[in-house]
Amino acid sequence: MTHSDQTWRRTLRDLCRLGAIGSLVMLILAATSLWNGNGPAAEAASAGPVVVQGGPGTPSAGVPITSGGSATPFTFQLPSGAACTGDSASANYRVQSYMVPAAVDPQTLTFNFLGPVPLGSGANYRQLLYRSESGLNFLNVTTGIASTAGGPGLVPTLPGFSFASPRFLPAGFILPGTYNVGIMCTSATGTVVDKFWNTQFTFATSANDLPNGLTWQVTGGTTTTTTTTTVAGATTTTVAAATTTTVAAATTTTVAGATTTTVAGATTTTVAGAATTTVAGAAGGTVTPIAPSPGGAYTVTYPNCRVGETVTFSQLQSTPASVTATCAAVGNATASFTAAPLTAGSYTVNMVGSVSGAKTATFVITTAASPVAPAAPASGSPSGSSTGTIPATGSSTTAVVVWGILLLVFGRMAILLGRTPRVISTGR
Repeated sequence: MTHSDQTWRRTLRDLCRLGAIGSLVMLILAATSLWNGNGPAAEAASAGPVVVQGGPGTPSAGVPITSGGSATPFTFQLPSGAACTGDSASANYRVQSYMVPAAVDPQTLTFNFLGPVPLGSGANYRQLLYRSESGLNFLNVTTGIASTAGGPGLVPTLPGFSFASPRFLPAGFILPGTYNVGIMCTSATGTVVDKFWNTQFTFATSANDLPNGLTWQVTGGTTTTTTTTTVAGATTTTVAAATTTTVAAATTTTVAGATTTTVAGATTTTVAGAATTTVAGAAGGTVTPIAPSPGGAYTVTYPNCRVGETVTFSQLQSTPASVTATCAAVGNATASFTAAPLTAGSYTVNMVGSVSGAKTATFVITTAASPVAPAAPASGSPSGSSTGTIPATGSSTTAVVVWGILLLVFGRMAILLGRTPRVISTGR
């Protein structure tokens, strides 16, 4: 072998070594990104605050609550039609829960298969929420299937949450202070926040609380929508930015910023500084059957409406999600839903009459639907509901494969070029 051949061989060997080192570095970076879920955070929009309500199956289910202890079940009432921009089946969106200090902007969060990255407690608190009935986490949950291709995926019915899970037991795990708490939509890998619904809880320690010695109050981020309607001889006086709803000959006087709802002949006077809390949507509707089968049909009746008025029925976990009906001559409006929710629990149908106002009706699913083997997802997209680890998809996986192959190629070439060439004797 000539000197020039040896020089060329050493130069190529050194280039292959550099290529192998570079491929190894890029492989480590790609694998780390895939594992931790790190990635560029998109500018996510807050989809609005949430209303904190009593957890399903409790006496305060569906009723706004503002405080509790570690064992108090609660859930979130999201705005009507709350949905991710896309669904899980075709666009790989996921629904997450989170709790972080008030100084942390929710739109900066990323998730992996354990929760917000990085998980932390105490001064570095960064966690997800746990279900009150089972203690399991609420993480990487799939959306409803979009009704039209490329359409939004509805956020599924939210379970009850609490801070009684063993995950919160260590002393100092949650320090007194204010935290952002809520629900958000992300990409399948948890690296991009699509939208979020946020409120704030303020925690304090309490020696009288069991099991975790802490209490909480809802201190920010909750709003309610008030509709002002005056009907048939009602007398209403509103002073200094107060909001008043008066129905059917009621007389209400509200002073200095108070909010009062008065129904059917009652007389209420609220003075400056008084606090009045009214739960929107009086009960009164009926569901037939009261306990429909999972995925079954049921009919809802709105009673005592005015003939000819329009009544809108909404139940986001049923099909269709919304039905509009006209009040009949008998003074009732009815709507039929073709499918009930598949999961056991108590559900509410919201009804709003264009004249008679808001009412609610409840029904119960006593058993969950039998699991059905999911069909093979198209193009590798996941389907169904999941609260565990989901396969990472997209460019992060591709990058790991590409850099791994390049590492093998450059490494092998560097080894071969580093060997001393054998000299073949010609026998002369």
